[in-house]
Amino acid sequence: MGNSASEPAASAGMGSTISQDTTGNQNQTLGQMSGGTAIANAGNVTINQADPDAIKRIVRDELRVANQREYGEPVGRGLLALADLMQLPEVRDSVVAFRVDFEVVCEQIEAIANYKLLHDLLHTLEFTCYNVIVQQARRFPDDDLAVDALMEYQLNLQALLSQAQGLVAREELAAREMLWVKELQQADADLETALSDLELRPLQRAVRRLNRILAIHPSQINTRLNAAAQQLRLSHLLAAMELIWEKLQGAALDADKLAQFQQGVGMLSQLNGR
Repeated sequence: MGNSASEPAASAGMGSTISQDTTGNQNQTLGQMSGGTAIANAGNVTINQADPDAIKRIVRDELRVANQREYGEPVGRGLLALADLMQLPEVRDSVVAFRVDFEVVCEQIEAIANYKLLHDLLHTLEFTCYNVIVQQARRFPDDDLAVDALMEYQLNLQALLSQAQGLVAREELAAREMLWVKELQQADADLETALSDLELRPLQRAVRRLNRILAIHPSQINTRLNAAAQQLRLSHLLAAMELIWEKLQGAALDADKLAQFQQGVGMLSQLNGR
């Protein structure tokens, strides 16, 4: 099959600035950006009424800093403490005033998490589909074991295709992501034809399509992911939390929760200043 079966040029650098953490759980995927901040998927959260459960979902896996968990974990605990304190009307009233700031951060986290999911999906595509399909293509269609293996790998490809189609339908992602997903769908159709007709040519087309996707799109998604991360408005979140803390000081509230929230505010201030 010539160069069509070669390793994709761009795939080798996929993990240079983004961690390869593919969990398959769209509500708990962590994105590790080149700036060092990793954020949990917000899970389509809105905070129109400053819902405590919404804030908990935002920080469910905690704000983290690569190799600097001493920052991320206190921030996460502080926000979770705030979510618990919001069960009280006086705390809820203080948080509602900063609803817009929380909403903006939430939307940015959602965009970051979705791009991270796409990035991880392409990483999985390379190692559970492309590489192994290339190996079996050398013995197809004469080797029955190769045919059976390709049938199994097609199931992997179809599962990833279904995930990709669901992701690109989200409004936070650019319409241009649809292009490579359509190419992935065509690769699946070519593979189906190759297996049903036991013909090498459509399998070669499928390999070329996968190669083209992996040679171009991981680096582009990586760029968009980093751009989204750089737009994350931690300073706005910090300002909101500092003002909330000023209002809560001296209130007759759970002392442990207040201490956790105060520590979270302090650590977010240090993180934002880095």
